[in-house]
Amino acid sequence: MVTFKSGYRESYRFLKENGGKEHFTTQWPISAFYVGRDNAYYPFPESVNELRRIHQEEGINFLLVDWQKYYVDEIEVIDRIEVFCKPVYVVPNNIGRSFTLVTENFHYRKGETEEMMKDKSIREIRIYDLRKCFSKELSK
Repeated sequence: MVTFKSGYRESYRFLKENGGKEHFTTQWPISAFYVGRDNAYYPFPESVNELRRIHQEEGINFLLVDWQKYYVDEIEVIDRIEVFCKPVYVVPNNIGRSFTLVTENFHYRKGETEEMMKDKSIREIRIYDLRKCFSKELSK
């Protein structure tokens, strides 16, 4: 039996302590478990402009990104955030280190899974403060 220590408990503790119980997430099922379904925003916004609008209108200030970002259809939105913003909290997430788990979850696609495993960010959970992100110009 193999055990992995995830960083989810620490991530959700950070969110709760910093007023981010309600948040955008790439990991909706786990977010819903820790903070309740109503606090884990779903579905993921389709554009940076939509993310900004919801953030401003509904006051959702945080985005949690983990290895499931590759499942989000709107990955280009996440890519923009990751390029232009620095996370305010990062915790190791060893689940992203397991080729077996990643392969099982993504139904092994030759080449794609290997490329995904090269992305070191899937070994972390990163939390972004959208107030800081949107103080920069990203919504082009």
